[in-house]
Amino acid sequence: MTPRSIFIFTLLSLLAFAPLRAAEKIDARLQMDLERVYGAWKTSMIQKDIDAWSKHTARARQMQVRNLIVSQKRDWPRALFSLALAPPEIRGLRLAGTREVGNQARLIYFGTIDFHLDDPRTPPENALLIDFARETTGWKYFSSRYLNFTRDPALTASAKSGDFSFLDKPEFALTGTPPAVPKPCPIPFYAGQIQVSSYGYETRVTLGDFHEDAISDNETTNMILGGLQRGNNPLKIDLTPIPGRKPEERSVEIVVFVVISNDTKSPAREVFRWSPPTPVGLHYEVPVPVSAISLADPTKSRLIPSN
Repeated sequence: MTPRSIFIFTLLSLLAFAPLRAAEKIDARLQMDLERVYGAWKTSMIQKDIDAWSKHTARARQMQVRNLIVSQKRDWPRALFSLALAPPEIRGLRLAGTREVGNQARLIYFGTIDFHLDDPRTPPENALLIDFARETTGWKYFSSRYLNFTRDPALTASAKSGDFSFLDKPEFALTGTPPAVPKPCPIPFYAGQIQVSSYGYETRVTLGDFHEDAISDNETTNMILGGLQRGNNPLKIDLTPIPGRKPEERSVEIVVFVVISNDTKSPAREVFRWSPPTPVGLHYEVPVPVSAISLADPTKSRLIPSN
């Protein structure tokens, strides 16, 4: 074998075994600090200890949870611990990485995540992100996100290999600055849900003083933060076309529901439905009327406003 062929063989061998991206780094000290906080927060949830929960939960998260519960017309703080899912157990999961940016930090786990559901099937391997915010008294629990890779085998394979580069996308990336503490929302007259279907557009929606959504090539249904009041609830819609889409590939529809009861067997009642006119504009402001008339006949609130 000539020196040139040896060089080429060596180079190809290195490329073949080089990872596409270095595995996530693990800071042992940060891991210990964050896992201690998560353990204390998890214990407060299991023991239904509001004082301990407040001690170990970031202030912004406390107000977010409070507003979400109040928006559903549930009792705060009593309803805090009436959750369907138990906090996930991290023992037995593989710690895939730690991240720290400014006053935000994250633990990244991968494995079979047990939510203690009454289901005999073994859940698939997926990722669990646990985020924290640093305050004057130290790290506080902020939120957990379960990422289901079932429909994306390539992403599952990447995660198993330690490649979590998808977390660099804007919707996952840590900015270094925790969210500001939101203002408390008042008790609404009605609890509500909003369904946004947006294809071919990035759609940003603001409903009332508290609720915001951003949807792109997807459909979501969320509780309305701040709920719905009697009368007209202001709805703002901003549309940004996704380049390269044909007209027939673009559609937007927004549906608003009133939740009559917190009983899951009681269906939500549609009170409003909207889709943009032709030609489609970029910004709309429309009222969402909630009254005995719209509750009785949602077709009265199906608006096709002008630009």
